[in-house]
Amino acid sequence: MTSTGEKILLIVVLLGLGALNAHGETVLEKLTKSERKQLESGKVVFRSVKSKTPDGELVGSGQAMAYIKAPIDRCWEIFCHFEKSHEYFPHQFYTEVLEFSPTSVLVKKKFFFFIKKINYYVRYDLDPANYRIDYRMEKGRENDIKDTAGYFIFEKVDDNTTLFVFTVTMLETGYAVPYFIEKPLTQRSLPGQVENVRKRIESGGVWKKD
Repeated sequence: MTSTGEKILLIVVLLGLGALNAHGETVLEKLTKSERKQLESGKVVFRSVKSKTPDGELVGSGQAMAYIKAPIDRCWEIFCHFEKSHEYFPHQFYTEVLEFSPTSVLVKKKFFFFIKKINYYVRYDLDPANYRIDYRMEKGRENDIKDTAGYFIFEKVDDNTTLFVFTVTMLETGYAVPYFIEKPLTQRSLPGQVENVRKRIESGGVWKKD
């Protein structure tokens, strides 16, 4: 049986593994004055949301964002090298692109969970015109988690600054973990993923995690 500590760590690990939005409003337009100030000072901003699944399970979702000192097209180019994401995303040790087209990419991912190796498949839907990538777990494959989904957005701030947004809209590990435990872990983990993306892009695509 999986221990409580293992369940908690699995949530942290999975958070490191998933422009104009659907309603026509940009993230930049919705930022508060406080959030803008934090972003301009180089900080990563985090927001959390909780919701219930159709089965009544309370789950947490989150959003983290940061300014990246690079043009938006450069950010998009570097980030879309999905085959290299394990070089800078925490816990991942393997990525393989199984299908590729200009608008859809299927990736197999592997990461360490204690001494275990966890596998799952992610479908990325690319919208280059709006610098947006939506992701979801590819059903019908041998996935070791129940479900996950979210999106990434890049928005132009100026010619050399881009807002990067990483949102986890759904994360169901298949384990029951109290929200009061999940929330603080999410607040620490998700911003870390965004910080690693920033380091990777600002280095020109060469920075790697330790």
